[in-house]
Amino acid sequence: MSNYNATTEADSKLMKLAKKRVRAKREFVWNLACYVLVNTFLVLIYFITDGPFGYFWPIWPIMGWGLGVALHGVSVILTLSDTAAGSEDRVLEEYNKLKRGEMENTDELASLVKDVEDDRSN
Repeated sequence: MSNYNATTEADSKLMKLAKKRVRAKREFVWNLACYVLVNTFLVLIYFITDGPFGYFWPIWPIMGWGLGVALHGVSVILTLSDTAAGSEDRVLEEYNKLKRGEMENTDELASLVKDVEDDRSN
């Protein structure tokens, strides 16, 4: 019976981890979409006001915010190894990958395994 409790607890923790990963992916996609839309708008303002021969001032927000988006993307890629954002189907897909052990051993997954092993030993 305690093995059943440890398994259901592990499943619960895996589901939480899967939801966290899908949320991180979704946040990155929103960040990237906002970046593209806002900077496109700034470039349009530049062309309307200065024309193609003036000082290209939108380069500064493009580079500054672009660095942030790039770092956000790298963190998502390094932690998740899959960049697709999703919904409940993606959460279940992520959960099943974690349960089958297809994902890399992350610190969170290692911590989860340790917690389950501690629960089984008690």
